[in-house]
Amino acid sequence: MSRFEKTQLNKLTPYRLSSHKAWSAGGNTLKLDWNESTKSLSDNVKQALVEEITNGNLNWYPNVDNNELRQAIAQYSNVDDSNVQYFASSDALHEYIALAFVENSDRILIIGPTYDNFRAVVAAAGANAIFYNSSDDNLQIDIAQLNIDLQLINPKVVYLVNPNNPTGHQYSKEAIELLLSSHPNILFIVDEAYFEFSGYTSSTLVSLFDNLIVSRTFSKALGLASFRIGYCLAHENIISSLNKVRNAKNVSHLAQVAALAVLKDLYPINEYVNEVVKQRESFIEFLQQFSRYSPLPSMANFVFVKMNSPVNELTSFLENKNIFIRDYSHLDITKDYVRFTIGNAQVMNSVKAAILKFENG
Repeated sequence: MSRFEKTQLNKLTPYRLSSHKAWSAGGNTLKLDWNESTKSLSDNVKQALVEEITNGNLNWYPNVDNNELRQAIAQYSNVDDSNVQYFASSDALHEYIALAFVENSDRILIIGPTYDNFRAVVAAAGANAIFYNSSDDNLQIDIAQLNIDLQLINPKVVYLVNPNNPTGHQYSKEAIELLLSSHPNILFIVDEAYFEFSGYTSSTLVSLFDNLIVSRTFSKALGLASFRIGYCLAHENIISSLNKVRNAKNVSHLAQVAALAVLKDLYPINEYVNEVVKQRESFIEFLQQFSRYSPLPSMANFVFVKMNSPVNELTSFLENKNIFIRDYSHLDITKDYVRFTIGNAQVMNSVKAAILKFENG
């Protein structure tokens, strides 16, 4: 520990990364631990990148106010472009939210179990991150009860992932609107990293409520995880505050090119999303054949599975087959769970075949 380290880092638990084994596995590897797309970029997107690498001004800093990209995001999200800003990933957006809105000792409520990056970011900023976890067998939150409890907890910010990662649960637009209207002095961060797979969104609420930030990414359905680009949808006042702390040149030029190209070529994306939804339901049915697995319903591109046998038996077996899934046994609330990213039919057929071998000894 450095003697220059901030005081609040002394007790900080870092965001826990998935295993790095997939990068060194080699061969025919199925990386199903970070919910990335299993589909390659379309030829149109690749061509746009090749043309930019060949002819673009890569010696310049990136475009710091890409109106064309913001307008494309706005059209995709059914909002006005004044309600849009893009960032170098939704994780970077989390950091800017902390810079703009979170002060030392603020109470930040995390609806859990969920994606842990926002907790780590606000804790590093000196905030008091509090988990609101479900005691439900399916790990689902009762929104009506949460609405009541918020009066007592009185946080400055609430972070809610929708559909939730890792459980896959979806909260309705009406439920989100209830929270927003009932608690106008609380800032709600609704992380919609997986909304494409559910079809549900709170995006149209951003022009009506100035206490909502919808966080999104190009890393999941849109397949640009390695480019690190995301965006937010929010009221103009929120966008203005974020722009005060946002470093506009931190979104790489090629990430902007790729994002714009994807939004101009949505047909293969929509096809992929439809296939993942189909494979998700098929995989849940497949697992239900065996007493060892209790999969939760999911509205995302993953399935959270309660194991009725030691988690490491399955994960070790699959790793030996170069199939990497997410082990959640490090948390008490999810100690018996694993998460499978859902991919296309070819990927899921390989996963099913490996599980059948595991079951047959």
